[in-house]
Amino acid sequence: VDVYRGTIKPAKSVIHYLAWATLFPYIMAGPIIRYEHVGQQLEGAQQRFRWTLIGSGLFFLVMGLAKKLLFADVLATYVNDLFAHHAELSLLSGWGAALGYTLQLYFDFSGYSDMAVGVALMIGLRFPQNFNSPYKAATVSDFWRRWHMTLSGWLRDYLFIPLGGSRGGQLLTVRNLLITFLLGGLWHGPAWTYVIWGLLWGTYLSVHSTLRKYGLTPKWIWLNRVITFLCAVVAWVFFRATTVDSALDVLAAMIGLNGVSGGGSVRLAPALAGLIIGGLLWVNFLPNTWEIKPSPKLRYALLLGVLLGASLLALSKPSPFLYFQF
Repeated sequence: VDVYRGTIKPAKSVIHYLAWATLFPYIMAGPIIRYEHVGQQLEGAQQRFRWTLIGSGLFFLVMGLAKKLLFADVLATYVNDLFAHHAELSLLSGWGAALGYTLQLYFDFSGYSDMAVGVALMIGLRFPQNFNSPYKAATVSDFWRRWHMTLSGWLRDYLFIPLGGSRGGQLLTVRNLLITFLLGGLWHGPAWTYVIWGLLWGTYLSVHSTLRKYGLTPKWIWLNRVITFLCAVVAWVFFRATTVDSALDVLAAMIGLNGVSGGGSVRLAPALAGLIIGGLLWVNFLPNTWEIKPSPKLRYALLLGVLLGASLLALSKPSPFLYFQF
């Protein structure tokens, strides 16, 4: 399609094309790599070992590994148990399930993306950024400029814009957003939970687009960030739940229909509460992996060594990435 549109030139040889099509660092999940991302790098590849790329690659690889094994997988133990008992959740445990998964998915998938970027750097290739602190987003459209950036770019270029984008008036813009995210939901799997997830995001973006057109969006950045984050949390409940009914059970608990902490209900574990508080502080106030510029100094080497050692020690059981299922 890109060659047909004239946005890229055909590969110079079948070897370059096959090198891209079988590029192993990202092959199972993300970032979504187009030929334009690596084509020129493959065609102009220099067979030369470079310590700077090895160092940068190891940094991304270890940071991604630590995100996955030391944070996302620890959260997963609690989150899986809460979603398995969705009908017994209370206000606190309902929010624990929703916020826990919101953080688990981010650290799991951004960790995978960091690892893919790191492995690519170690073999001399630069991949595009796939996450840019999405929970710092001030609007729902800003969220999709930060979350799974290569997927949102793919949906924009191959679905939203070909459908007409925002060129045909507000009603057509809303239609195109709903279709794009409905198909984006179905891309994850043929389940009603993914359909609702896609329609929720299509609705969020449509409402925001309409409000922005008429100057009705909130003026306070902090309020916009809170609203955007809460919209994401609600959508992730459907994304995680195995059925629509179980998602509704979690949402019902979150609005207090089952009590605050509940006598016989599943309780929020103190360890999970601590992980959620720490995770929320992390995603809201700390720099992301791409914003950190480590220098070749002893303190960075020691820190990465400790993280790598701890991550390897955590490899005691199978630990599949969440996005492998898609």
